[in-house]
Amino acid sequence: MWFTTDCFDEKPYVCELPALILPTSSTRIPPTTTSVPIDATTTDFTTEEFIETTTTLGPPIYTCDGGWSQFNETHFCFKTFTKNVFDDAEGACKSFGGHLASIHSAAELAFVNTLLDNTYYWLGLCTTDNGMTWTWTDGTSTADFALDHWCGDGPQHSANTCVVYNTPSMNCFTNIRKSLPTNGLCKKPANVSYGSI
Repeated sequence: MWFTTDCFDEKPYVCELPALILPTSSTRIPPTTTSVPIDATTTDFTTEEFIETTTTLGPPIYTCDGGWSQFNETHFCFKTFTKNVFDDAEGACKSFGGHLASIHSAAELAFVNTLLDNTYYWLGLCTTDNGMTWTWTDGTSTADFALDHWCGDGPQHSANTCVVYNTPSMNCFTNIRKSLPTNGLCKKPANVSYGSI
């Protein structure tokens, strides 16, 4: 309800400023009934308003689920699993929100070596064209570190379609048939939470 009054009467006011710190959240205040005196009479009206609150978040906190180990440089979590054929190993990793591991740096490989025994582990690297091109099951690029670490003279060009890591004594990749049961190395993003400041 609008009404006119003298411009020189002192009245409360509200200022609007843009939010400077994100994220913001809105809290709905329940409707209230307010009495406002107007010319010696009282009028009741109902208002519904939003109050915008700003929360300053602290730095992200990265954690891994129990039994998983975090590589701090990328905030990914790793875990080994017992022997399985490739497709079942990838399926197990997907059920935990990840994939068979992709390796993208010497530092990441050094970290992985601290988790593994001297045996073979499935990685998420496969070919469908007899070794002409390779792809990670998590969709990340193969244009980096990984393809420089083949055992011997490089991948075998045969029906061997997926890669195992020959750890850490050999420290190289080799491709074998997907149907051979081998341990698996899963990789998934760390959980992220934020504390408030």
